[in-house]
Amino acid sequence: MTLKKHEHKERPMQETESLETENARLKFEIAETQGFLKAVIEHIPEAVAIVDGKDLTVKMVSKCCRDLFGHPQEKLQGIPYRECGKFQEFLTAEGLPTPWEQLPLIRATLKGEIITDEECLLRRADGSKLNVLCNSGPILDMHGDVIAGIVVWRDITEHKRAQEELHAKNVTVQRDMEHELEAKSYRLKEVNFALKALLRQRDEDRKELEEAFLTNIENLVLPYVRRLKNSPLSNSQTSLLEILESHLKELTSRFGKSLALEYRVLTPTEMRVAALVRDGKTSKEIADLLCVSEKTASFHRNNIRTKLGLRGTGANLRSHLLSLA
Repeated sequence: MTLKKHEHKERPMQETESLETENARLKFEIAETQGFLKAVIEHIPEAVAIVDGKDLTVKMVSKCCRDLFGHPQEKLQGIPYRECGKFQEFLTAEGLPTPWEQLPLIRATLKGEIITDEECLLRRADGSKLNVLCNSGPILDMHGDVIAGIVVWRDITEHKRAQEELHAKNVTVQRDMEHELEAKSYRLKEVNFALKALLRQRDEDRKELEEAFLTNIENLVLPYVRRLKNSPLSNSQTSLLEILESHLKELTSRFGKSLALEYRVLTPTEMRVAALVRDGKTSKEIADLLCVSEKTASFHRNNIRTKLGLRGTGANLRSHLLSLA
């Protein structure tokens, strides 16, 4: 009985020692984990800060974060997050101070909000300003309760400056291109104006040439033709003179222009034959006037019909030629 009582007293003492050993082991593991986490936060190349979920005091802050704030030697752990305002100030896009409750880390810690790639302006204690990109979120325990909040800032000042410089360069290039296009457009207008002036001058010159040509035909050629008509001539000479007079008039008629422009496929001989056909001459009369055989005259008439697209249509050649006048 005495031995059993002694064993009963020893058992609780062993259990207590085992519990204390387990607690010590857990404390060591927690301390080791905290040390590991602290080392990671301290040396990570990102501006990281963690605040307590109850009193919003700073629990951990990375060296990169202290450098970002401009106070690499300051001890920030353990101070209320609100007091960090003396080291830096977050501004809105309009340059106004961001309200306390709108700070990303506060929204994440108190409201459980997750903030991703939110841009803001950071003004440090020395007055310098940085463009930063913020990501923040809550840290939850195994029950889903918020026990802390974490925020990561990234300095994007150089990136923003490069963007602005690129934008300014693009604006300059676009402006230069617009000026160049305006200059080219102005030069093109000048060229068009000059071309229009040349075209007007060409039309005036052509009109003047036509008037001079008609005047010379009327005043310098036709009077002699009329005098010849009043002279004693043979029938053949009279016919030739009439043809000459008719052809001179045709030089200024629509028939001559149409035939020359629309039917350039005709040879000079065929042009003469076509003119005589239009005047109502028969193949025999054409042969006598051109000093060729009647068969040759008929051959030319057939060629004219072919070239003018009249062969096989039954159309009258003289009627077609008269329609060109």
